[in-house]
Amino acid sequence: MLTIDDLLNRIELHDIDQLSSSIPNKDRRILKNLAKMIKMPAFITESQGRLLIKILQENLESLHFIGSEIIPSLRTPIWTKPFRSVDSSRKISIVKDNEGNSFINIECSFNKDIKRALQSVNKSIDGFPFKTQGRHCQLLLTEKNLINTINELKKFNFEYSTQVESLYKDILAIDKTSVINSFNIEYTTNKNIQTLLDLDIGKRSELLVTDRRIKYQFKTNYKLGTDNLTLKEQLALRSHPKVFVNTNNYSLTDLTIALKSLKRNVILGIFDEYDVKSCIQNLELLHTTLTELNMKPNIGVYFRFPNDGDGKKFNELVSEYGYNKQLDENCRIAIIANGKLPKFFLKTNWYPDATVSFSNQFRNNKTSIYCNNCDMIVYYNTLAPLTGVVDAIM
Repeated sequence: MLTIDDLLNRIELHDIDQLSSSIPNKDRRILKNLAKMIKMPAFITESQGRLLIKILQENLESLHFIGSEIIPSLRTPIWTKPFRSVDSSRKISIVKDNEGNSFINIECSFNKDIKRALQSVNKSIDGFPFKTQGRHCQLLLTEKNLINTINELKKFNFEYSTQVESLYKDILAIDKTSVINSFNIEYTTNKNIQTLLDLDIGKRSELLVTDRRIKYQFKTNYKLGTDNLTLKEQLALRSHPKVFVNTNNYSLTDLTIALKSLKRNVILGIFDEYDVKSCIQNLELLHTTLTELNMKPNIGVYFRFPNDGDGKKFNELVSEYGYNKQLDENCRIAIIANGKLPKFFLKTNWYPDATVSFSNQFRNNKTSIYCNNCDMIVYYNTLAPLTGVVDAIM
């Protein structure tokens, strides 16, 4: 009598792709995979063996080329090797990589239910998405990741290492209210934050303190209301560093006054280097706005176009307006192209209080990376950026 793996070998020799079309494609793929696995030293598992027998029984009519031997083989199945045993242990531990970074290590056989639970963890994960290799899945060790992992996998009876148990208990013991209050500017005892805030804004007001909460990572109880807000109030209440201000609804004069009210006096302007005409228009608009407001700050435009056509006009306007000041502590407005960051920006202590991008295509380049620490990036355009988290101020 033929063993079941002998039957599979005959089917493979016959060419699984040439089997009758009545055999589902899914079954063909399984037969191919199992045909490879039975040749491996570790062999297949008992559940894989049952699946193979089930497929052969369901497609018996299409396997007539094997002959009458197939019937008794399927009635009383035997195998050439013992089944591979399955490690059913489930463990959660802490491991470190070669660089000393700590990770939550989840060790188990990942069935569909555990995979679904891990997908829930992945939706709110700290750091990069988890990586899986064989029976191991790893994600960055943070308080949030550990709590979410244990809560999602608790029902699957995982075994926890001593370190995991200790960390989990420590996290649960944290007084949530005291932690929240430590980030509230009204209650915090952190003198450094208080000092930095006073140096930044001077005399405090609800508007200015609310505006700086993203920069210094604190919370505030101040309420500015929600109805009929001015532009400066909308900017101060932003929930994300990046905001979109529609040029059809707010003039550059409106935006300039709002930024000045928020004591954001050092500005980085971003122009679209791929649209010379828009660069000319924005440069003229900036000059007109500052003239109307009787403002004469030191301004530097740190890019040029080829000296012909519209490019020549742009270059001449920079010279005519005197927007060619050196980048130093006296520079109040610096203008660069959205795809190019002059190297000397990295060699000075100059850094903007706010960034105003006249282009909605400004991310994933050197200029964008330079602005990562800026807590207010305004996209001033008719169209909001297509990607990224941006608060809309219409």
